[in-house]
Amino acid sequence: MASGAVHAKVAKTVWIGLLIGSAYLAFTWQVQMAIGLALGGLGGFLITPDIDHFKRTHEEYRVYWHLGPLAGKLWQAYWSPYSIFIPHRHWISHLPGVGTAIRILYLGIPLWVSVYLLEVEIPAWDMGYVAAFAAWTAQDFFHWVFDGFGLKD
Repeated sequence: MASGAVHAKVAKTVWIGLLIGSAYLAFTWQVQMAIGLALGGLGGFLITPDIDHFKRTHEEYRVYWHLGPLAGKLWQAYWSPYSIFIPHRHWISHLPGVGTAIRILYLGIPLWVSVYLLEVEIPAWDMGYVAAFAAWTAQDFFHWVFDGFGLKD
């Protein structure tokens, strides 16, 4: 099982690969897919399966370091109910695709509330959403591999 530092290095490597892929797609005029790939990679870089850990993760430290202590505390507070209800390394959070979708749904709660309250329209469905989900799932897959395919019931 890899340490948190190894997970962070792998996530950074995958993120760089997704940025390169995004640049290629942008040059081939598939801009929506390029944006989706980049945003999905960023999502997977910042919100890994270890967000279910009750203690502060490397990813949460990134928010503290880059956005400041207040943003870091708010970010950690936002994810703490998730870590309470989903035990660390549970298949719901760590299985690629499944865990990815659960975290996206959890992350979307404030978005859905604001869309409802402000009556804002969500952009139409396109391949950018698929690319974002695929990129985020790729991040989760490598995390899962470096965990030794370990899950707990």
